[in-house]
Amino acid sequence: MVRLVLVALCVCLCAACGSPLQCGELEYDADEHQCVCPAGRHAIDGACVALVGDGGIVGDAGDGSAPTDASSAQELGDTGVDGSVSLCPEGWADCDSSDDNGCETQLDTLAHCGGCGDACGWACEHGVCNDAIAIAAGGLHSCALREAGDVVCWGDNEYGQLGDGTTLDSLVPVRVAGLQNAVAISSSRGSHTCALLESGQVLCWGANNSGQLGNGETSTAQPTPVPVLSPGAAFVGVSAGSNSTCAWRSSGEALCWGYNGSGQIGDGTEERRVVPTPVEGIDDAIAMRVGGGHACAIRSGRTLECWGSNAHGQLGDGTDGAGVPDRADSASPTAVANLGPSVYSIGAGLWNTCAVLAAGGLRCWGRNSEGQVGDGTTTLRNAPTTVRGLESGVLGVDGGTFHACALISTGAVECWGRNNEGELGDGTSVDRSAPGPVALRGAAIALATGVAHSCVVTAEGAVECWGRNLAGNLGDGTTLSRTTPVAVLPPAVSSE
Repeated sequence: MVRLVLVALCVCLCAACGSPLQCGELEYDADEHQCVCPAGRHAIDGACVALVGDGGIVGDAGDGSAPTDASSAQELGDTGVDGSVSLCPEGWADCDSSDDNGCETQLDTLAHCGGCGDACGWACEHGVCNDAIAIAAGGLHSCALREAGDVVCWGDNEYGQLGDGTTLDSLVPVRVAGLQNAVAISSSRGSHTCALLESGQVLCWGANNSGQLGNGETSTAQPTPVPVLSPGAAFVGVSAGSNSTCAWRSSGEALCWGYNGSGQIGDGTEERRVVPTPVEGIDDAIAMRVGGGHACAIRSGRTLECWGSNAHGQLGDGTDGAGVPDRADSASPTAVANLGPSVYSIGAGLWNTCAVLAAGGLRCWGRNSEGQVGDGTTTLRNAPTTVRGLESGVLGVDGGTFHACALISTGAVECWGRNNEGELGDGTSVDRSAPGPVALRGAAIALATGVAHSCVVTAEGAVECWGRNLAGNLGDGTTLSRTTPVAVLPPAVSSE
């Protein structure tokens, strides 16, 4: 227990104010016509108390350090004229405006981060909120971009895809080593992750067996971020697929790298590329998305072109390979049919693709064996098909292996397709060939799907995930799969 250091032990009578106080060194203020404590001491509970150091008081050890627990802090403070405690030790405050319990609130909680009532949604670090603003979901791992520009990841780490310098799985978020000033992140169904920095540079980490990190090498996995080797204009976006990656520059130039067995690099060949390689004919890209063995780009005129694997009609050009690999693939971009200049955003699953139109309607195509196209059937679609019930109000879409999810303007999320591991987040394990609502805890502002799990960022800045959880990729501290969203635990506070 911290002791109050009383400057006096006697009771003295001040003639000017006529009141007995335990004051010892009481001084008479001729201007105010009252008795006051000397400089450096404060009247608390009828006593002159010496406060020492940064708002702290002399403690049991006599080191002048600030209190570290509530019972100590509650004994501190300088009572103001309104009855509240006006002087508290660093990191504490009198948030209930009562001198009965002193400085009762520590300012490092979600409800009070740096100030009374300054609430955070996910993480309070050193008196400042550092909540999630974007999300990415890989094969068995997930990552979140936070307000401070750092990135945290959790789940499978066999290839270093968590970026923390180890290959140890983590059931809770851990920081990506040395990564700062990130503005976007991506990881889709694979074991690598990429981040775009404010400077326009792209960094990637994790598996690199096909050169998907873009650092000029293969085979060597990287457990911390490495720069993509691509001099030139700044990148403005990045999309990481199963074993290839694409990015686009401020100039509109589209580039891809990594595995190219189905022509997903888009350079007219099927040769693996270990550094960014221009996509044929795409010099005005404004967005890109990489699926399993295919990729797509929105061009400046809001048209959509795709390339790579087309075994299940995922290129959307009206052809398909009837499920046979390589039969209808295209190593160069091909126009998606029946969309016109109206594409707002895109999402890509392992074998299917979706596009949000400018009016907010959703179209999907490709493999549909589990209902992942969302048209109420399980029939393969090799051209864009209307997703049932989502003809307006859609902001974004993302696809997994056998399921897909859409973010709605109301903050709701709807999913469809396979549900044997809770991928649809509706509390059941029943497949659905048309969209249905996810049982979210709060309104969503960002969405990402992995192989068989999905995650959102809520409007408060928290993160929720659901579905398969074999390696802790839901971030709730367990490996239990979940049929409804669970809160991702906040990362540990950095010592920096």
